[in-house]
Amino acid sequence: MVEKNRNEEVVRSPQDRATSSDNGEFVEPPFLSQVGLFLTFRCTICCRHCMVGAGPHRTEEVDLNEAIDWLHQIVSYGNGHIKSIGFTGGEPFYCWDKLLKLAHTARQLGLTHTIMTNGFWAKSKQKTRSLLVQLQPSDVSISTDVYHAEYIPVENVARVFETCRDLGIRCDITLACEPNVLEQTRPLVQQILSFAPRESIRATRVFPSGRGESQADFCDESAMDKPPSEIPCLFATVPYILPNGDIIACVGPIINLPRKNNPLFLGSLRERSLAEIFDDSQNNPVLHGLRIWGPRFWHRLVEARGPKSSLPEGYYTDCPCEGCIALLKDPEISAFLNKAVLSQKLRSYVSQARQRLLQEPIDVD
Repeated sequence: MVEKNRNEEVVRSPQDRATSSDNGEFVEPPFLSQVGLFLTFRCTICCRHCMVGAGPHRTEEVDLNEAIDWLHQIVSYGNGHIKSIGFTGGEPFYCWDKLLKLAHTARQLGLTHTIMTNGFWAKSKQKTRSLLVQLQPSDVSISTDVYHAEYIPVENVARVFETCRDLGIRCDITLACEPNVLEQTRPLVQQILSFAPRESIRATRVFPSGRGESQADFCDESAMDKPPSEIPCLFATVPYILPNGDIIACVGPIINLPRKNNPLFLGSLRERSLAEIFDDSQNNPVLHGLRIWGPRFWHRLVEARGPKSSLPEGYYTDCPCEGCIALLKDPEISAFLNKAVLSQKLRSYVSQARQRLLQEPIDVD
């Protein structure tokens, strides 16, 4: 539920934000209770909608020793505040030996781990079961849609889902869809429903970034005349570590934006400790304002005190990812928002909102 109070703030109670996964709804974890790790940008396939631009041609991959050190830093942060690590890519199964070692290390350290995969490896029931038994993830998320289906048959997805069910591993299926592929998506969904319940399907838009920039069908929906989105960003509760140690605030389109003057680039693990980076992120009012009020918060900041002439005349949709990427793509707006991170007045305002609306007590430095 989204309401407006007398100050036109977007108000969501913790119950509104964190809904039960048993109902097939997205559960927003507490801030910094989970961390994602891109093991690689390599992938077995080159989906035309891929936000990361992954494919066999990519060479970026984590250094195993660095990644093990990052896991130790993760488990030490905040007296065990971080409970889970999510392995993603690219395709994490593409670097199987590293995935297996990091999964084993995470378990030894007391972290649960999740895996996002396209399921290319699930070529038989026996192999699928063998790999999942070795990894012992708490959750598996399988990506499939009309774009993935050009390379990987839905039978692979079924094997992963059914094996997870047999092993007691939670499993969901992430499906990206745009209006221009809706007719092709419907029969695929019917295939999925033959082996998975509807609540296991997580529908999402194509992110306007990477190869997905040419596939995100915003312009075919409507004129660019909508106000900035007031939908809070739920992805920004989980930061992601890239193969080179850079940490970004979410798994969205910002992955392809320059790090300089980017308020959602949190820092590099090759330059600072994870604790220093995450402590600073607790006091980042631009990040937490996005979590509470969506891109409208940024838009209004720029209107009030920033390079107003650089603002978009309007937006195609109320998708928060569209608003976020549209604003951060502009160098003047991005630099203004990055500078706003240090504003003590803004920190105090957003901190109070976090305590009141999200019940996240936080001290402002």
